[in-house]
Amino acid sequence: MSYKLAIIYTGETRTIDKVYPYFIKNCLHTENHHVFGVLQTDESDRYSVLLKEKFGNNLMNLDFFNKNDSTYFHLKNYLLKNMNLDYSWEKYLGFNSGSMIEYYQVFLAYSSIIKKERLENFKYDYIIRIRCDCVITKQLTFDWINYSKHDIQIIFNDIKSHHGFDNIVNKDVVDIFMNGLFDKDKLYLNDGIERKSYISSIMYNNIFLVDDEVSFINNFYDYFKNGKYLLTLRENVVYLINRKYFYPISTLGVAYGLTKYDDANNYWFNSESQLKSVCNSNEIDVFDSYTKNECGSLYSYDKNNYFDENGDLMKLADVFFFLMRN
Repeated sequence: MSYKLAIIYTGETRTIDKVYPYFIKNCLHTENHHVFGVLQTDESDRYSVLLKEKFGNNLMNLDFFNKNDSTYFHLKNYLLKNMNLDYSWEKYLGFNSGSMIEYYQVFLAYSSIIKKERLENFKYDYIIRIRCDCVITKQLTFDWINYSKHDIQIIFNDIKSHHGFDNIVNKDVVDIFMNGLFDKDKLYLNDGIERKSYISSIMYNNIFLVDDEVSFINNFYDYFKNGKYLLTLRENVVYLINRKYFYPISTLGVAYGLTKYDDANNYWFNSESQLKSVCNSNEIDVFDSYTKNECGSLYSYDKNNYFDENGDLMKLADVFFFLMRN
């Protein structure tokens, strides 16, 4: 099965000059991966020329976001007033955080995707969002979309044996499988990896209310092919979804803070929680994973964790992505 992937490429340019060669190598290795970029920079002319040259035919659209844009400015203030936050948090979210900007950029990129689809009368199969300071260390592959029931059963049994489960009718087996779709190395990591899922009762009932493995595989296969789920890396650094389910996520760009899925979450308004909230409201299951080494790049970046003494990217089983901070 062939597929078309739309890559939403967003963020401040920061370390993009160091990152884009890895992005090209591991994300643009096939002509059916199309980039829709919305970047924030004071050097829009330079990056317009550079990225159009480097991304070539994979680049479908590139826009530059100005945080002082009047449309965004009025929208941001309207949304902040409706969130009823303490002044300190309102000030942080509106003026010091990139959370609202992040989803507005996603919304703009998604609008460009729709425009292309309408003009050319087709639909993308998947949409992935990647930050422009995020290094993807291994090729982004989609062989899993062609998995048969037999393929899935083999992998489930491998997971069961490797991790010591009694049988495959197990939520942990499903979590490991789903969170390994980005990177097969993650299927067999025992230590240093966090795997989480936020799944609806609908998904749970449709898959797990059986005892025998044959029914379980049949139920899961249908979910795998047709279900509403989002695959995320460290909550929202990278996320992938079937294109037909992306619209609710895009609305965060213009409706940030209007959903709140957990009253006990004091930080319901941050970017990670807002993504979970809109998924919960639209019954989109979320499968999230990251390793200690990947997550460490967010707050304590050390290039020696990812590059060897020659400055070459190391091949690490526990690293599919990291944020390049400097």
